[in-house]
Amino acid sequence: RVGGDGQQLVFSMTNTDMSPGVSIAGGEVPPEQWTHVAVAVQDRSVRLYVNGSEVASGSFQGERLDTLGAGLSIGNFIDRGSTWHGHIHDVRVWSRSLSGSRLM
Repeated sequence: RVGGDGQQLVFSMTNTDMSPGVSIAGGEVPPEQWTHVAVAVQDRSVRLYVNGSEVASGSFQGERLDTLGAGLSIGNFIDRGSTWHGHIHDVRVWSRSLSGSRLM
């Protein structure tokens, strides 16, 4: 649930040399409403969903970082100093990609 003006969602992931591998943005999060957000990464395909609808997609460039040893940041850009203005609840990370219908 977020307050104030709607906020656009961004998902970014770096590659092995820490340069941008993929960055996708889309979907407005309505103010004062609970919103379901999901990201599905499968091979080189990355999809961003809001309330079960795909709002952005992209393809990973370069060699993917081994995510088992990588840091995870939710709600902010580490290198930009931006933070999410709202509440984040019930975060889940799966070791496999789920289909769009299974994300809700």
